Amino acid sequence: MASLTISLAPYLGELDLGVLKIPKISSHQASLFKRLGPILLIVTLICSVPILPSQIFHTKACGNKSFSIDFIVEDDVDTSRKVTQVRELTPLQENLELCKLPNGVFGYGITWGIDRLIEGRWGDNCGVTLQKNPGLNSNIEIHKSSNGTMYVFAYASESTLLSLKDPTRDKPIDIRLFDKPYKENRHLIGIPSSRIKNWFDRRIQNDITVFDATLC
Repeated sequence: MASLTISLAPYLGELDLGVLKIPKISSHQASLFKRLGPILLIVTLICSVPILPSQIFHTKACGNKSFSIDFIVEDDVDTSRKVTQVRELTPLQENLELCKLPNGVFGYGITWGIDRLIEGRWGDNCGVTLQKNPGLNSNIEIHKSSNGTMYVFAYASESTLLSLKDPTRDKPIDIRLFDKPYKENRHLIGIPSSRIKNWFDRRIQNDITVFDATLC
């Protein structure tokens, strides 16, 4: 918890009463402190608010291209949906292609279909469809945020997250993600589709899907 401590003793002088020391102030200092008191109180309260870990991080560049869309890291899917401001698909929106869906929705896509979100590879995201509920193959959550940004959500380890967040990183990085929490991979991360350079999925232990991805 951050806090602010302000000492007025160097400016006010002190009156020594044995164990207790009471500041001795002039009428001018008292008037000044009366005016500044509320401001000091507000500053103290602001600085005393717990500092929460950053939920959104940004790497300035990747290769020769700069990106303005950030990664999202959250503790749970419900919070991530609030961040991207999305809702469930309606029955009539199921299995529609992303390009035909409105902004502000989420659903589940086929894992191998993420490759179609890669910028410049398929163009307009019309090759990706979403379902309302996860299935055997449609088990990766995709958000079309309120501003139209596409996010793919998967789980990563702490070490993967630190490598991805490295502010000095200036080139694509190869990482491993999972469709659900698996061993040390407990951090839910939202990946903007514009940052995906390569994406390959494979199944392990029957119900776990691993994503070998290259991200910018």
